[in-house]
Parts: sequence; C-alpha cells; structure tokens
Amino acid sequence: MSNSYGMRAYNDAGQVLISSDLSNLHFAGKAVFAEIISQHDQYGGCTLFRYTIELATVPVPFIQPNSDSAFFSAVSVDQTSSGLWEIDVARSGAGGTAPDLFVFTVPEGFGERSEGYGMLVFRDDGEVAFDSRIQPLAVTGGGECQPPSSPITSANQLTPTQYNSYDLGSLNWQDLMFCSPSLAQAEREYSESQYHEECTGLSFFGWCIGWSSEWSRTDTWWGFYRSAFRIRAGVLECGWLTYSYGHHWHTESDESFLFFDVGGGSSSGGTWPYSNQSINLSANSYLLAHPSRYT
Repeated sequence: MSNSYGMRAYNDAGQVLISSDLSNLHFAGKAVFAEIISQHDQYGGCTLFRYTIELATVPVPFIQPNSDSAFFSAVSVDQTSSGLWEIDVARSGAGGTAPDLFVFTVPEGFGERSEGYGMLVFRDDGEVAFDSRIQPLAVTGGGECQPPSSPITSANQLTPTQYNSYDLGSLNWQDLMFCSPSLAQAEREYSESQYHEECTGLSFFGWCIGWSSEWSRTDTWWGFYRSAFRIRAGVLECGWLTYSYGHHWHTESDESFLFFDVGGGSSSGGTWPYSNQSINLSANSYLLAHPSRYT
C-alpha cells in the first residue's frame, strides 16, 4: 500500500491470514461435473473430466482426490461465450469416478450480500479484500513442488513411474484437497526398425543378378505427459500422467531387375509430437485445505 493504513491478521506461525493489500479467496461452491471429454488406457491411462460453474470472476479450483493410487491435475480453466466457466481435470487411469472440485474466488464474484453481520476488509481501491460472511479459504498447508525431469526410467516403456514426495506432517491426509496449477509437460518416445532384403535370381558377391527387393520400416511410439499430483499415506506426490499418446511409422521400398530400378517408394502415417523434451519444470506452488470445512 502507498500509505501506513491497513489491516493484517497473523496466525501463530507468523503467517498472514488476512491482508488489506490482497484479495482473499472465498468458497464459491462445488463445480458441477458435466461429462467425460476423453479417456484412454495406454501407458497408465488418462480420463479427462469436465466441470462447469457460473462465476463473475476467475475460479480457483481445488481437487479433492477420491483415490490414493491415482494422480490428478487441473489442466484448463476456460470461460465460454455465455460466461460459464469450464474446468477440465485429468485423472490417471481409464474411467473411475470424477473427484469433487471445490471452487474459490475473490469477493467481487459474490455481489451484494444480504447478511448484516460480519467483518469486511477493503483494499485501498475500495474493493473488498475479505468478507467473513462467505466462507474464506482456510489454507492448512502449502509449499513448492516439482516433478522429476523425466516421467520414465526405461527407454522402451512409456508408463510414468517417477514422482517426488513431500511430507504432509501432522495434516490429516484423508481430508485434504489441493490447488497446484502446474504447467509442466514432457514427451518421451522410442523407436524400432525392421529391414528385409530379397534376391530372386543369382546372388554374386553381394550383387543380385535378377530381381531384387528391399524394404525397411521404422515405428515410433510416444507419450505426452502432464504434471499431476497424488495424496496418500501422509505425503503429497508430484509426478506425471499420460495425457496423450501416439504412434508414427515410416516405410521405404525399392525394387530392381538386372541393376535397373523398376519401382519402390515410401509412405508414412500416424501422428508426431515434439521429441523427447520436458518444459516448464520450475518449482510450482501448491496449497492444501480441508474440504470438510466446506461441505
């Protein structure tokens, strides 16, 4: 602030709980599960769930995991032309139940309130920073996390197995939801090649006197990964899920008769990603809260 007036409230650890410098997040409700956008069972699998919620301001989603074996990630938050917000959440594995999605936003998103009692804290621009009447977000933990630089350890398998663990201390890990809008992405691939040569006639010191043919093929399998999170047994695990996958192939052939080229060609198919990269791997903040406070 530009002057010496304002308000701050601290907890026992000296952390700021309420500040007139910043807008606090408040509970806007649970987003409504709308549909499964896509799912696959390759390389650990992935199911993409879509949720919707009506808000005048930007939603901040918290995921309450409904499995301690699956990884979860909020991969997009978009506003439609009608003003409805669509939030997509990815879960490792094919199928499964959509997790609960708790949504928070700044006080401006709630409009005028009818309750006459409570505490309001204003920013210096006149906007409400904190409103005790609309369930402020109570953060119970947080920090920084980062997935491993590679989702896999073996060159010829694409199922992600790598993650970093963060101790949750005394927090009740069975009553936690998290918010961590990570942009970390990775791709890994491996290739196999085949070659076949045939001579119909006389083979003489490596030369084919007659009809000869050559054929080669290269297959490349790839996985595209998004950073994802899992809560279990007192730890937060920051790892990967296989958001997408694909296969690309390329063949070449050549035929000749008595050393004269008489045919052949090449062909290819499938889809290509970018190759063997990991991006946006900087440490990412995460917040933890108890969903039982908002049910």
